[in-house]
Amino acid sequence: MAILQAIVSVVADQGDMIRSMQAGAHQLVFLLRGHLYLVAVSSAGEPKVALVRQLEMLYHQMLVIVTTSESAIGKDKRCWVQCTRKLCCGLRVVKDSCCAMFSL
Repeated sequence: MAILQAIVSVVADQGDMIRSMQAGAHQLVFLLRGHLYLVAVSSAGEPKVALVRQLEMLYHQMLVIVTTSESAIGKDKRCWVQCTRKLCCGLRVVKDSCCAMFSL
């Protein structure tokens, strides 16, 4: 993860934004949304557009989970810790299911 952060930072320091790169037989595609970096790594030869769409789908699913959970937290401040745990578990489930769905 630190290497990916360094790559993104070096390119950003040069005034550009990284979108993709090739590393041997692997293609890396980046989707940057604020402070959130989503990265897809593929060796199956999918088009960059398909990988970006998969990352966008993951981002939007995470956004729905976060906003839905924030709504629940806002209604009842006492459940903040419990709701935050549920939020993290919900994101983990989405991440795991997307990884399983997109893996070969």
